[in-house]
Amino acid sequence: LEDKTYAERKAEKWENATANSIAKSNERYEASQEGSEFLKLAEPIKVGHHSEKRHRALLERNNKRMEKSFEYMNKAEEQNRKAEYWASKAKDITLAMPTSIDYFEYKLEQAKLLQMGLKDGSIPREHSYSLTYATKSVKDLTKKYETAKKLWA
Repeated sequence: LEDKTYAERKAEKWENATANSIAKSNERYEASQEGSEFLKLAEPIKVGHHSEKRHRALLERNNKRMEKSFEYMNKAEEQNRKAEYWASKAKDITLAMPTSIDYFEYKLEQAKLLQMGLKDGSIPREHSYSLTYATKSVKDLTKKYETAKKLWA
């Protein structure tokens, strides 16, 4: 088994997908430059001339390739966003880690201090639900801490 977490593997997967999409986008852009020397002359399409069909086909091919290039670039941006999300998730501590006992114990102590401060008035309440939210946080962290102790102690 690898030493990487699930989130790290997902982040790496999306980073690779981003690189592939950027490469495909660049490839399509380069392909869309076909006949650019001829097109730079800005010569109009000669209606009825034997070159009309070729000229129109060249413009259509290049247009479709540019559209694909933009599609891949947009896809790469979305994949990059997902890679950043999973990279940020890789830093989170979850119940699946043995170090979670210490982490949740510390967080529980901090939450209890906040709750006590809100109760006795040493910490001013920002709004009417501050104490309610602090109490809910203490309950949630207590559950997580107990679960971590059962899993890893």
